[in-house]
Amino acid sequence: MQLVGDKEYGKAREMLALALAHMQDPRAVTVLLDLLEDEQVVGHAVMALGKLKAPAARVRLKELTQHPIDWVGKEAKKALASIDQSELH
Repeated sequence: MQLVGDKEYGKAREMLALALAHMQDPRAVTVLLDLLEDEQVVGHAVMALGKLKAPAARVRLKELTQHPIDWVGKEAKKALASIDQSELH
């Protein structure tokens, strides 16, 4: 979790952000929420939050549906749908 927040590692952190989606550690959501402010890994953090179906991310993901990078906005919409779907079950 420390490495993913260290900008010295640049784009290599993208895969670390995705790996957080497979962790059972409750801190993963908090770390990923912080990464939403990091333009180098924002898209991958969005994807991971969607995989975790993290309701705590809903407000921020909604904002990111309007992200200037098209694929990030699309991933934010998918993540929101994933969270909504999990809450129905």
